[in-house]
Amino acid sequence: MKRRFCTASVVPVILLAALWPFSASIAADDLSTDHGLLTFVRSNDTIWTRVLGTCRDATVVRSSRQGRIDFNIKAECAVKDNLEGNMDCPAYKVDASGTVDTPSQATVRKMTLELRCSG
Repeated sequence: MKRRFCTASVVPVILLAALWPFSASIAADDLSTDHGLLTFVRSNDTIWTRVLGTCRDATVVRSSRQGRIDFNIKAECAVKDNLEGNMDCPAYKVDASGTVDTPSQATVRKMTLELRCSG
């Protein structure tokens, strides 16, 4: 009886270990695409995750020089958790630039936020 329990508990662990590399590659953002780069930056940059909410009109421009890949992202993003009662300034115009450091890592090096107010 004890032997059967051990075999049954080892099978899920082996299955998980075998599938782990595939699940990680599926979940990883493809930084070679604009959508993948934008998703990665929005999910991993500290300012983007803490200050900015949903974005619209996002554009990504890339350039390359001396083997380095640079990017520039422009968008208009809602202020996350805006505590302002009348929401006179509900969004930021975002201009972020940075580098694609590796196929799986990008870093925002400079970001400008311009508060967009209706009045």
